[in-house]
Amino acid sequence: MHAPALLPPRTPSQRREKKGWDPGRSGREAGRYRTRAPRCGWWPEGGDGAGLAETPKGAYGSPPQILVQECLRASGKMAARGLGRSLGRLLGSLSWRSGQPARPLRGVSAPAAAAAQPGSYQAQIAQAAREPAAFWGQLARDMLVWDTPYHTVWDCDFSSGKIGWFLGGQLNVSVNCLDQHVRKSPESVALIWERDEPGTEVRITYRELLETTCRLANTLKRHGIRRGDHVAIYMPVSPLAVAAMLACARVGAVHTVVFAGFSAESLAGRINDAKCKVVITFNQGLRGGRVVELKKIVDEAVKHCPTIQHVLVAHRTDNKVHMGRLDIPLEQEMAKEDTVCAPESMSSEDMLFLLYTSGSTGTPKGLVHTQAGYLLYAAVTHRWENQSTVRPGSGSTRWWGTADARWWTPGGKQGNVVEGGDVSGALCLSQAWPGMARTIYGDHQRFMEAYFKPYPGYYFTGDGAYRTEGGYYQITGRMDDVINISGHRLGTAEIEDSMASHPTVAETAVIGYPHDIKGEAAFAFIVLKDNAGDPDLVVKEVRSAVANKIAKYAVPDQILVVKRLPKTRSGKVMRRLLRKIITGRAQDLGDTTTLEDPHVIMEILKVYQKYKDKQTAAQ
Repeated sequence: MHAPALLPPRTPSQRREKKGWDPGRSGREAGRYRTRAPRCGWWPEGGDGAGLAETPKGAYGSPPQILVQECLRASGKMAARGLGRSLGRLLGSLSWRSGQPARPLRGVSAPAAAAAQPGSYQAQIAQAAREPAAFWGQLARDMLVWDTPYHTVWDCDFSSGKIGWFLGGQLNVSVNCLDQHVRKSPESVALIWERDEPGTEVRITYRELLETTCRLANTLKRHGIRRGDHVAIYMPVSPLAVAAMLACARVGAVHTVVFAGFSAESLAGRINDAKCKVVITFNQGLRGGRVVELKKIVDEAVKHCPTIQHVLVAHRTDNKVHMGRLDIPLEQEMAKEDTVCAPESMSSEDMLFLLYTSGSTGTPKGLVHTQAGYLLYAAVTHRWENQSTVRPGSGSTRWWGTADARWWTPGGKQGNVVEGGDVSGALCLSQAWPGMARTIYGDHQRFMEAYFKPYPGYYFTGDGAYRTEGGYYQITGRMDDVINISGHRLGTAEIEDSMASHPTVAETAVIGYPHDIKGEAAFAFIVLKDNAGDPDLVVKEVRSAVANKIAKYAVPDQILVVKRLPKTRSGKVMRRLLRKIITGRAQDLGDTTTLEDPHVIMEILKVYQKYKDKQTAAQ
């Protein structure tokens, strides 16, 4: 709630509604400078994660879409007999028988905050910075439904990575998202789902969503899931995916949403790291008119996941899939359960979900988010960002979210704050906020090194930013070796490891570069072993390896075979030099004195020019 700090960077690199309402479809994503798309409710802000709606066939370049009334709600028809009206209607919607433009991140400069009028947005920013306990404490009392009030607003220390909010308090996230709205207006629409099939939509009321969530929660309990257990959700964008997240929260289980486009290997890696006991998935998924064989991917993944006890399988299509000893037909099991499930009362700092995002070391990291803080921050940011368009009781209560349910040396190393306007630097925060991650699951030291060690006393977002003279902030891109391809954050090391698995690949280096449609794209440099054979064949096989091990969107747009990579004497690849070469800035390479052999630059430049000439001739 206070203006973020800019510090000198440490490195130089950086769906038609039947009743007349037409929300339209988002077009191609534009712009080099991008900010993360808005998220709804308490779902992850971005990294891996499954989307909350589907991209309609023909909506090229459109990110997944979901339409939500107000905030913190959502949810699903499978024609399963014996189901209650609510569940049957919701699940029946699943079976089909047959971009958000870039925008600046707004901030308020110190002078504007100082001159703010009482009660204004600027005044709130100033109070949040000056009296964080009073500011956040009042919001938590007013906006959340508590079982037990908290006794301490916050206890945070950036030097040790200790983060705690609303200590002593107890609540349940699903009660805040569903029950309180069912009591007030049970037949109001909670979710409008734009399906993959053009011209179709599903509307779900709060009552229907709560009943479905409770049935699913009871199903989880019947199959051994208890408070503190971990559940993986590998589902396409759908109301049932939302109910799955809410059901986990209701019983006190920790969920991790894995993007339903990841390969079996990537899925298995996240399941194993989180030690999940259950996977919830669909038989198949639909995306842009294509069928995705989700169950087959899960089958392959769980072969390598010893902690998995059950796979709950829902149906998005009528196609039959193999059902093994671990597999349970979800709709049939839910039909047996009660529509009431008593919610677990959770402590504020109990784990709510794990959000896996690619890391620069090649190993995905599971960021830990907790109960009350994340819930409050989601509610507050939604209110402030959409206060002019989403107002309960005003007739304007729809919010259109265009995101997956997932993540979103010039200068010294001392970390001095950059003052004034028309300046660039590393985007850092000097004060904790309720919605921030608490740690990396099983590796707090990595959490410290990634977010708190680069600039002591500050939380380093990993982004570079530009602040205008008027105090507006514009995100200029990642400052580490993580790239954002069409909204998917990927560590370059994860792509490199996939390519290096090819027996004839000796070394790899992947960098991100600006792309008009994707935002960023991957460019890979590979060094082949002497017995590699046909380089073109190797490149084709490497592309296939990346698609199989990670996902198709992770396949580099460009792959260039070179004799060697530019390295320092200590063996570190100087990716900034490669980035300058492919972005046309080879004439300004900066300091190259640490290169083991400066002649390598000319070698790569010649190979790259030949590569470009070949591309031009082919066109």
